Amino acid sequence: MLKRFFNLLKDTVDAWSADKASRQAAALAYYSIFTIAPFIVLLSVLVGQVVRGQIAAQLGPQLTPEQVQQELIDQIGEFVGPESAAIIADLVVNLQQQQTGPLTTIASVGIILFAVTGLIGQLQTSLDIIWNVAPDPARGVLGVVIDRFLAFALVLVIGGLLLLTLVLRTFLTAINTLLADYLPESARFLPYVDFLVFFLVITILFAMVYKILTRVSISWRDVWIGAAVTSLLFNLGTTGISFYLGNSSITSAYGAAGSFVVILVWIYYSAQIFLLGAEFTKVYASQYGSRLVVPAGGAIYRIPVASAPLPPPAPPPGSPAGLAPADTRPGASPNYLRHAPWLVSLAISFVLGLLVGGERR
Repeated sequence: MLKRFFNLLKDTVDAWSADKASRQAAALAYYSIFTIAPFIVLLSVLVGQVVRGQIAAQLGPQLTPEQVQQELIDQIGEFVGPESAAIIADLVVNLQQQQTGPLTTIASVGIILFAVTGLIGQLQTSLDIIWNVAPDPARGVLGVVIDRFLAFALVLVIGGLLLLTLVLRTFLTAINTLLADYLPESARFLPYVDFLVFFLVITILFAMVYKILTRVSISWRDVWIGAAVTSLLFNLGTTGISFYLGNSSITSAYGAAGSFVVILVWIYYSAQIFLLGAEFTKVYASQYGSRLVVPAGGAIYRIPVASAPLPPPAPPPGSPAGLAPADTRPGASPNYLRHAPWLVSLAISFVLGLLVGGERR
């Protein structure tokens, strides 16, 4: 089992290096630095529209667009520091102040949508390189429109997850206040519960990214496994990056641009962690999971392969339908042991992430 586990890690790192994930992360960081403020504005507006009326009355004024913006900026500030978070806040304010009339507002909304969907398009391009696929040239203009629509759909998914996070945190805060008089020690566990909520939300987000943006047919089982591992890598990795940035001299070394450089560095390394998780998902799905990873409709192989993966053989006559024949090779492990290595590593990583993340929060 350990040999299979280390082979999985080795194949993941080799694929990450072969696909030049560092270069893809640099491109994502470049796009992100120009779209982070429009992205925050768009998410806050979407969430603000959803929570109006009865939902807003029940959950309180903390879910107004302005408070959503502040919540997002505060979350980013936990990773990059208050000075860099203040720069992002200034960018958001300046972006909103430019809207002076109906035509200007419409143009600004169009530019924001174009910028945000362009960022997600670059993310899709990076995933295409990882999965060795590309859009079919025969799709034409309709394919580009569909890609933009999927990018906007992912923005809606992110907005929904943000709303879910805010609602859960509001609920947890209320529960903690209620239990404070009866269980004073309950406040100690709130950061760990908060980390668990963050982990679950990020896992769902990564699963949606892999299912919506990747141009391959991949089973949900492989998606959830890859998303969970990526979420753990992201939580542990961003915590390490934040610790490094908080104890380094980057800010002072770059002078007035120091806070801006911190944001860029954090996005760059976070993107590398995300792409490493995507490589893990690809390697696991193609070699250890369902092993049925082929281009989806409207996509082709970016680099032609010798032969496409074949479906598993049909069960022999008389065997139960839907059950694959057992592996009878000498020394073969039972099917239920095939996933043991990643289950053990996932459990250990989750406990470590819970401890580190809880202490950080």
